[in-house]
Amino acid sequence: MKTFPRVEELVPHRPPMLLIDEVVEALPEGIRTRVHLTPYSPFMTPSGIGSAMGLEYLAQSAAAWFGVLSRQSGGAPRAGMLVACRSYEATVAFFDAGQTLDVSVRCVSALPDRDRQGLVKFRGAIEIPIEGAPNVVAEGEFSVYL
Repeated sequence: MKTFPRVEELVPHRPPMLLIDEVVEALPEGIRTRVHLTPYSPFMTPSGIGSAMGLEYLAQSAAAWFGVLSRQSGGAPRAGMLVACRSYEATVAFFDAGQTLDVSVRCVSALPDRDRQGLVKFRGAIEIPIEGAPNVVAEGEFSVYL
């Protein structure tokens, strides 16, 4: 199993706004990350974390993917900004303390050249595995401006 740098080395976010915990897999077309929710996770309420926060988990996963690509080419991570959400649907209202979220994003557009700015489109999903089987609880399409 391949190990990856700490998320702090891949994205510009810092606690308490660093919301993803680890990179599980990085591929040329996308990434899988994990979020471990605790009672002390940012934005946790007695009801849980509103599932709309899943869009930020997807976006930070995309940022981690950019960070992995930058490291592979010997560069520093590039700054990006979530600028559009084409769709986001969740089948749950809240994510609960004690859950582990498996987050996957896949790039669905061409990347701009290393020194150029541009819009990059992604599709992503959030799963909460139940008894080892995937259980997709949120999906979305979004764009990041590099």
